[in-house]
Amino acid sequence: MECVCEVRFILRNLGYTIIKYINEITIDSYKLRYKEDNEITVETTITLKDLEPDADLAQLGVHIREIIERNVYEKILPILVLVSSTGFHFDPNSIVIKIVCKDKGKVILSGVLSNTVTIKVKAIIKVSKGKLQEEIDRYKELLDNLDADTRKDLTRAIRFWNRGYAEEDPIDKFINYYIAFEIIGKNLLGYGNAWVTNTCKKYQLTCEFEEHKVNNIRAALLHAKTKNLTKEEAEKLAIKYAETFGHEILKLIKTIFSTTIATT
Repeated sequence: MECVCEVRFILRNLGYTIIKYINEITIDSYKLRYKEDNEITVETTITLKDLEPDADLAQLGVHIREIIERNVYEKILPILVLVSSTGFHFDPNSIVIKIVCKDKGKVILSGVLSNTVTIKVKAIIKVSKGKLQEEIDRYKELLDNLDADTRKDLTRAIRFWNRGYAEEDPIDKFINYYIAFEIIGKNLLGYGNAWVTNTCKKYQLTCEFEEHKVNNIRAALLHAKTKNLTKEEAEKLAIKYAETFGHEILKLIKTIFSTTIATT
């Protein structure tokens, strides 16, 4: 049995999007179109082959949702973050899927699973309309050319950066940015115990705020205090510098992304 699944979900933009001036852009097999009320519809078709004839709609729906969620985090979200330098909120509560299954040319199963996936855009996409699809295609090609381990680390770092961007609490924002930083410095670059110092020095990052290193701020936030920093002092620094720290980590992600590609 073969099933053709037409999937649709929505990007809900909370700011301004250049996509409104473009008929359609694509990320892999996903087509993005601008609608009214700052909504962008995203559509794709997924074909499932060699299925058992007794498969039901519920099972297929779970499988399709898993595919969509994986592709949002591993393909769509990383590229949109890299192109726009902004964060997105992904809500996998619901999806709209139209399923038609055939066996030997005969329709034996069909139905619609009605839900919605919403990604809320939190800031401005600042890419000119003539360059947007070109930029998306470039990042997709670069992402596809990464080895599996590097891709896993980079997309995971982007996912935590995105959580930090979307987070309203500045302390949680700072911690999520730090996790993204740690994934790159410790896991991807493999700098060991000195990963903070080495990463900041090599990539010329601002990693100290009011003479306190970001790892000490993070430690004080999670463990109440460090030798030179109380939790209350750390919270004030996190609140004050979370946005600046996030900007530095996004700069690192983009630099690592480009230099890793250049050496593969």
